[in-house]
Amino acid sequence: MSYAFPNLLSSLKTSGAALCFSLFLSACGGSSSAPIAPEPPAPPPPAPAPDPAIVAVETLWPDTVTPYLAEPLWLNENMYDAGLALMLPLEYAFQTSDNSELQAEFHDFFQRYLAEYQANAENNLLSRHQFHYVLVRYLKYSLNDWGEVQQTLYDNLLTDFEFDWFLEETSQIGYEGTRDNIMEQKLAGIGQTTPKFRRTTIDVEFYAFAIAGELAQIQRAQEQEIAVPVQTMLDLAFTNFQQEVNYTASGWLYQPGQWDDHRDYIYAGHNTLSPDLTPLPVPGIATDSSHSHRMPLWLMSIQQGFEASSNQYEYFAELREGFESQFMEVAFLPSSDDFAAPRMTNYMDGENGIYRFRFHDIPSLKLGYEPYNLSGTLLTGYYPFMYNAALQEEYRNLSFPLADDIQNLYLGLGGTPDPSRAFNNTEYYLTGFAELYANIAAVMSEQPSEQP
Repeated sequence: MSYAFPNLLSSLKTSGAALCFSLFLSACGGSSSAPIAPEPPAPPPPAPAPDPAIVAVETLWPDTVTPYLAEPLWLNENMYDAGLALMLPLEYAFQTSDNSELQAEFHDFFQRYLAEYQANAENNLLSRHQFHYVLVRYLKYSLNDWGEVQQTLYDNLLTDFEFDWFLEETSQIGYEGTRDNIMEQKLAGIGQTTPKFRRTTIDVEFYAFAIAGELAQIQRAQEQEIAVPVQTMLDLAFTNFQQEVNYTASGWLYQPGQWDDHRDYIYAGHNTLSPDLTPLPVPGIATDSSHSHRMPLWLMSIQQGFEASSNQYEYFAELREGFESQFMEVAFLPSSDDFAAPRMTNYMDGENGIYRFRFHDIPSLKLGYEPYNLSGTLLTGYYPFMYNAALQEEYRNLSFPLADDIQNLYLGLGGTPDPSRAFNNTEYYLTGFAELYANIAAVMSEQPSEQP
């Protein structure tokens, strides 16, 4: 009988294996293993690269916003421009970046404004309201830094608001009374006014709705009762939109056809400029896409003026979505091989004919806005408050300085330097302000409502 065991042991020894027959040896306590060194800790992940858009904003800010805020923008000739040019920088300083140094510039600016404040100093109601809209949004963002300056500005604004809309008697083409009563007359007179544009809701009335929404947010945050003029205006806004919105396959339009007999619109059937155009209106035409830029922010202000649990709050949330859909699907054109920048049609229903033919008498300007010629509003207005991802990507991809064909289209009728104004639309594109705007628009994000 043969035994395999001795042969196997011999074979293992011959092979020189360090662990030969380890089961037997370890059983006898004849071996131990060396300790294994611990693995070194993994290196920390690299810090994320800074967003180029944010770097661009903070690089451009000292040469654009800072000197602009040093100007007396509350003067009559500056108010209208400031109401547009300051809105995105305000948003960036207080919400997008929460940057205390940039916020301090706004605190200083509005403190200087208060020192110069005069009630109803600007008799152009639209200019004043466009500026006050920036002011009231500044006050809302300053609730955590509320002091004597903010309180006085707020008191002045609320007093002005009540006087302008509920106390002062005024007139509008075809109407007499306080401004809130005139809006009620328009709502009650559907189809009864000639020309039709007499009963349109005008921009300053939309601003009243939006300012009321911001004031309501401030009052609610300070645990105050909503002031009667503020609530009355919000209720009037709700009535207006419910009655005047016309739903489309893509979203909605506000009062389509109500402007088609206005001098700014009656050449919309033409696509080419010439000195001798004759009126060619487009029946049922929608509002122009330039004035419509304010709608995304107006709607947000009005929505947030209502309690988050209310039907009105939900209604305006849906209107915001519908406006975004209408704009992006019908009026907006992304950049392409044919044109390396975003554009928009001249009207919100996709019509793209001439707008505002011969509404000025300045020889150096074009005779009117040609197709896509209102697209510069994309770099000056409130469209970024849609927070639309595709639009944000277009802003991020814009290359500055703009190519000549893009800048010429965006300038609309052409650059007209006005030495009496702090804002110059030609320099806006050359000094970095338009680039700053595009980069702010690329990084803006809407914060969730803090309402219960």
